[in-house]
Amino acid sequence: MKPTVACLEDLLKTKIRFLSDCVGPDIEKACIGSTGGEIIMLENVRFHLAEEGKGIINGEKVKASKDEIKAFR
Repeated sequence: MKPTVACLEDLLKTKIRFLSDCVGPDIEKACIGSTGGEIIMLENVRFHLAEEGKGIINGEKVKASKDEIKAFR
């Protein structure tokens, strides 16, 4: 998502704050502390194994545990 920030800033004529993740305490803190009218772009969830429950990491098939999936959701 990060490569799209500059293009969106040009189109919207406003600054966009990019956060390099989409979940977790740092992201929650940043969103709660945002000001009115601020645009925040979050990184895509597809980088989290727990989002779909399975994936490929370093060429190997892996699965997230039920606890990891529940925590992510």
